[in-house]
Amino acid sequence: MNQLHIYAARHQPATLYEDDCGARLLKFTNTNNRLLWVRCCERKRRAEHCTVQCYYDAHYYWCAPGRGCKSAREIKAKRNREFRNRSRAAKLAWGKRRMERA
Repeated sequence: MNQLHIYAARHQPATLYEDDCGARLLKFTNTNNRLLWVRCCERKRRAEHCTVQCYYDAHYYWCAPGRGCKSAREIKAKRNREFRNRSRAAKLAWGKRRMERA
């Protein structure tokens, strides 16, 4: 269930982070190779490649910039995979638009 938060929490490394939303400051640790469920790509990723946002009701893990689904290699692979899955007509239309722009 997705919840709407009306404020933004700072991103912290998922290996060592602090939660100051309650009455006292809590510190959490994860080992570098621990698998965490990340919300951006809905996969398990290693903690060393994640960031965390602490809210009063939950901790949300995300891929760190340049890692996981935000790495240039994964973005390019996703773009290529989506192109391969298009229909032949869609690919021809894309090529036609591209030639018109050139």
